[in-house]
Amino acid sequence: MKHRHFITNSERSTAACPQRWLLRYGLGLRSTDSAPALFLGTLVHAGIENLSSTNCNRNTPRTWSRFLAFDAIERTASTWRTETEKSRSAYFDARLSVDEEVALSEQVSTAKRILEGYIARWRDDHDWKIVSNEEAFEVRLRKPLTRGRIPASFAGKIDRVVERGGRLWLVETKTSSVSLSEWVERNRRSPQTVSYAIALRERGVEVAGVIFDLVNSKPPKEAEDLEVLKDRSRLAKPSGLPWTTAAEFWAAVGMLGQTLDSVDWYREKHRLLVDRDLSGFWYLRETVLFDDRDLLRSRRELEVSVRKIAGWRSLVERLRANLDLDGDDELVEVLERTQTDFPREPSLCWQYNRLCSYASLCASHRPEDLGRFRRSTSANGHDELTPTESDFSLE
Repeated sequence: MKHRHFITNSERSTAACPQRWLLRYGLGLRSTDSAPALFLGTLVHAGIENLSSTNCNRNTPRTWSRFLAFDAIERTASTWRTETEKSRSAYFDARLSVDEEVALSEQVSTAKRILEGYIARWRDDHDWKIVSNEEAFEVRLRKPLTRGRIPASFAGKIDRVVERGGRLWLVETKTSSVSLSEWVERNRRSPQTVSYAIALRERGVEVAGVIFDLVNSKPPKEAEDLEVLKDRSRLAKPSGLPWTTAAEFWAAVGMLGQTLDSVDWYREKHRLLVDRDLSGFWYLRETVLFDDRDLLRSRRELEVSVRKIAGWRSLVERLRANLDLDGDDELVEVLERTQTDFPREPSLCWQYNRLCSYASLCASHRPEDLGRFRRSTSANGHDELTPTESDFSLE
């Protein structure tokens, strides 16, 4: 059978800078400098995934298990620690520093607090039934005119597919440090979810739209953590809304032996916090319907991306046939040799006010800079897929 390339959504977004695609997916280089603080979203996602996977039978009520969700968070953190220490061992002291261990422990505790709030918010929500949960897919797109299939496969994982109101919906779980309403405005037309809809339609599965299952990654302060005056006579007045819920604010007032009428600004702050809680500031589900015209346009864009990246993969495979790409000198030689095929896109070196993790290696092509990266071992360099995963069905 003829070899096919596997292309994922994350690979498409990385391909906006060809050099970044080459480093991350073509050569499989992953930075070892990932901070535990950036890992919180992964921990929360793992908890929600296992919280919802305890019962995936659409004919029976959904059940949630706090124990399984918390266990998933612990296992994900443990795996991150093991992989990070293993990747570091070839270059310097493998063990996480004391500060890194403390930071990781804090992130695990924070993720569990966020999950507690998530469970409290959605515990009584039974209006959907799980159809599939965190399952891998692989499809070959059809050519619009001939209906033949293009030679590369589009692959990945879909968070969840649910049945709601007699229709099927994608569910995408996302964490955000900004207000969730702001996240929705920024990402309402996410190309990721549209691509997943296209993949499902290739399988004959019609999804009506996407439900963004959103979680604020900054958990509210508990009552005892709110700032009080040194004489503990009352809460310290914040410049804006305190980073907490109305219930925790009320509890903090009660801990000081006061009521909302004790201090003139207590009642006003509490009212504003009630309004903010109801707005979905901490937990929000936003439904977005798919438009057939948008799907058609996105399908053409997806085909172009898949063809382009498949061509890049063929080029890298030819290089692999002639070089041992596990050696630093050979990797540097590839970078020097492919500057024309994989040009750097300087405008993308800074994104979200953060320097690209490949910036130093990309700028200089020095062998010593490779010490900050490990080689990916996942299938074709994809985080979403492992070599044992195959197509999924919705039956």
